[in-house]
Amino acid sequence: YFKMRIDISKAVFEEWHSDELIQKNEQLSDALIEAAKDGDAAKVDVLLDNPSIDVNKADRYGDTALMCAVRDGHTAIAELLLDHPAIDVNKAYSNGNTALIYAAENGHTAVAELLLANPAIDVNKADRYGGTALQKAAYNGHTAVAELLLANPAIDVNTSNSDGWTALQMAAYYGHTAVVELLLANPAIDVNTSNSDGWTALQLAAYYGHTAVAEFLLANPGINPNQANNNGETPLQVAELRGHAAIVNAINNYALNKVSETAIRNSETAYKDDNTPLSATNKVLGNKDLAGVIGSY
Repeated sequence: YFKMRIDISKAVFEEWHSDELIQKNEQLSDALIEAAKDGDAAKVDVLLDNPSIDVNKADRYGDTALMCAVRDGHTAIAELLLDHPAIDVNKAYSNGNTALIYAAENGHTAVAELLLANPAIDVNKADRYGGTALQKAAYNGHTAVAELLLANPAIDVNTSNSDGWTALQMAAYYGHTAVVELLLANPAIDVNTSNSDGWTALQLAAYYGHTAVAEFLLANPGINPNQANNNGETPLQVAELRGHAAIVNAINNYALNKVSETAIRNSETAYKDDNTPLSATNKVLGNKDLAGVIGSY
């Protein structure tokens, strides 16, 4: 009887002691999150020395210490956390945002560089809406972060969100010329991909009057200047509708240059094949509007 009572007491004590330790560890982990939010690197350093610390614990909103440090640009704290052997660099917030997505969204270049140096980083991990770090950097015009992301060999430059938007389309939409230039330099870029409404990067640049962006897109050898959106509108028609004369001229000049190239290649047989500038425009570009421009001269 006495042995039974001793065993029961021992079990109760161990359970109580275990609960107390769990509560203490949770308090330590909560303190780590608060210290990261406050930018208190010294406190974070001390807390990380505790072997019981849960470095990946999230608060009630889904934030981990790493997410807090990254979002607020606390580089020194992010470095301390990333040095911890148990850190989960790809852990996501309740909306799917990772630390890397936060860094890209807020333009924290130094923190993004630290995250990308971690061999476990998933550079293409998306949030619940399909948004990636590269898309966030392109959307907000954070050129330096976009450059870091594009230098990662695992980057998928053409990934799209749930509405079909890619990083290139986002950069074109907002007129972030430097980001567009970086994206176009990637050999894997699909310059003609369209979103769920059928809009390409060139159509978006044409609609919003981003002339420099349109010129960079037209200089890409893979560009299709006649691709129509879901309403059947081409970039030229969109630019004309919106009154963006500089982009209208850029698209017309593109067509004329293509005609000239074709005429030169076929100069010896131009008349035999009826390969005049007008017919070349129709055959090569299939653009009746541009054919009308040439035919009026």
